Amino acid sequence: MTNYRTTFLIFAFALCAAALPAFTFAAAPPNFETDVVTGGLNLPTTFAFAPDGRIFVGEKNGVVRIFKEGALLPTPFVVLSDLNDYHDRGLLGLALDPDFSANGYVYLSYTHENTPGTNYDGPKTGRIVRVKAVGDVADLSTYEVIVGEVAGDAVRPSCYDFATSSDCIPSNS
Repeated sequence: MTNYRTTFLIFAFALCAAALPAFTFAAAPPNFETDVVTGGLNLPTTFAFAPDGRIFVGEKNGVVRIFKEGALLPTPFVVLSDLNDYHDRGLLGLALDPDFSANGYVYLSYTHENTPGTNYDGPKTGRIVRVKAVGDVADLSTYEVIVGEVAGDAVRPSCYDFATSSDCIPSNS
């Protein structure tokens, strides 16, 4: 016995699809060029250009790499160990201080892993931190939480568990 409802839905979908215009992409403007600068990155999510020509590239998994003088440096600038990269979480932002040439400050925004080993996909909190670049690596002794000091824990993992005046950035979904 034929399922008429299924046949009708397939026919209706095909009819609608045929009536929609085809998707087209605009051509690049004249003299526009695209160049692959580097490979070897793992899900890059953000980048920033330093005044000296280096490019800081943040990867979803919390690794920040530097592209310098035509090559991706083998040693990461920093690896965030307290990061949660479940689904759309991870290293979300990277910025260099406006006075980076003088102070070397790099700001990183990411989803903090507040329940290590217990609830990787559950409610989380976020952080914005600052580290100082010393050459091509971060000086971890300068790691400072700028926003998101309240990081939650296994018992109270969500910003909803704290007062609204708390320094907490929700990252619950």
